[in-house]
Amino acid sequence: MGVLLVRIDWHVLPGLLRSARIGWLAVAAGSVVLLPPLMAWRWRTVLQSGGPVRVPFRHLLRAVLMANVLNSFLPGKAGDLVKAFYLREHGGMPGNLGSVLLERTVDVTVLGLLGLAAYGLTGHTWGLVTALVLLGGAGTVFLVLQFVPFARWLPVGRWGDAALAFRAVWRNWIQHPVLAAQTAVASLCVWLLCGSVLGSLAAALHQPLGWTETFAVFPLAIMAGLMPITVGGLGTREAVMTALLAPRLSREAATVLSLGYTAFTYWFLSAISLPAVGAEIWRWLRRDREAAGPAQRRAS
Repeated sequence: MGVLLVRIDWHVLPGLLRSARIGWLAVAAGSVVLLPPLMAWRWRTVLQSGGPVRVPFRHLLRAVLMANVLNSFLPGKAGDLVKAFYLREHGGMPGNLGSVLLERTVDVTVLGLLGLAAYGLTGHTWGLVTALVLLGGAGTVFLVLQFVPFARWLPVGRWGDAALAFRAVWRNWIQHPVLAAQTAVASLCVWLLCGSVLGSLAAALHQPLGWTETFAVFPLAIMAGLMPITVGGLGTREAVMTALLAPRLSREAATVLSLGYTAFTYWFLSAISLPAVGAEIWRWLRRDREAAGPAQRRAS
């Protein structure tokens, strides 16, 4: 981040930011607001493959909101794991961790397909590189889940049980093609909304970046941010996005767009998700006080 900020001309930034069109910024903000309910619905389609989901949708949405906050501070989208623990506490549903891992695998697959589509439309090599890496990784996971004999290779215990539970979630999901298609469509909509944030920011700043070029740049930058190297992918995502945008835009505009994408899809998303975290902390403290009350009365 320091390298990116040192290399720009700070005298250019005020004029660039003053020219921003509010309407396109509102479109970017609206796209971000739509992300949490869409993510919750995507997760619900995975859970439904294992049977009826008796947990209210608001609990799924609350878990997604809390994960969004943690993803701003943890590397590699590790905050998504909180969804499994939250649902286990509030819904008692088995296979929660497997559903989260499956959802993430589908997400990576769809992003790889977007990179492949961008390569087909623009011919940019980085789209093909992104597709090969992401689709290769997701395909490996699917093949391992389908054919590796976990019961024979892994000892009985936490890791063996977790692997078998993940396989059960995967096989239940793949046996419900309608739900599997809904999960894939939801992931596609999530990535299209994220890509529209970058495109809207470019339009807001009057930058000559077409929507096709936006989605050509977008998948590789996101893949860099998913690597568990830095906090919330900060720095790696912006460096790759700036480098890919630099041939088309000025260095200042490319840097502002990359930072603007992070500001909207991570910091703004975390800000609108914080009330859910505060409400959950308040409920936890209240339960703790209620549980401590009878014990204190018995002690007195």
